[in-house]
Amino acid sequence: MDPIPPELFLEGYPPGIRSAAGRLCAVVTQAVPDAIERVRPGWRLIGYDVPVGKRTRYFAFVAPEVEHVHLGFEYGAWMTDPDNLLHGAPTSTFARCVS
Repeated sequence: MDPIPPELFLEGYPPGIRSAAGRLCAVVTQAVPDAIERVRPGWRLIGYDVPVGKRTRYFAFVAPEVEHVHLGFEYGAWMTDPDNLLHGAPTSTFARCVS
């Protein structure tokens, strides 16, 4: 199965959501240039992995919804957040970006 380009995946969302998701994707790839970006249609998100030896490890996602976009980190609970901008559970953390 051929991978789905993020732009194609985002086409079904309103323009503001597509724009916000695109900005968040750019933030992730700028912060982690080695990140592997991949649409995960079953999860309805754009996921990011980093190479670890011969394998990869999932670490972040951009998940659009009709009203907002989530930027999430699989191990976000380990991140420092001095301004208390991130919200989540012990196993994952996310920030919500409203268009």
